[in-house]
Amino acid sequence: MNLFAKLRAYGRVLRGGCRNRSDLGRRLLRRPQILLGVTAYELALLGSSAVDGGIKSLASIKAASRVGCLF
Repeated sequence: MNLFAKLRAYGRVLRGGCRNRSDLGRRLLRRPQILLGVTAYELALLGSSAVDGGIKSLASIKAASRVGCLF
């Protein structure tokens, strides 16, 4: 899957969410260091093609569970 297909998929998912759309954005704007870290992580995840997409998804879920995110 190339980068543009990944971006389209993210766009479809983000459009589908109806609850608390701006909640995450407001919280990230208050904490620029976290915003920078999340942005770097997401760009690295989007740009890397060395690992299968399913394994990347599992890794992101595992990382989210380790930091206490309900995902």
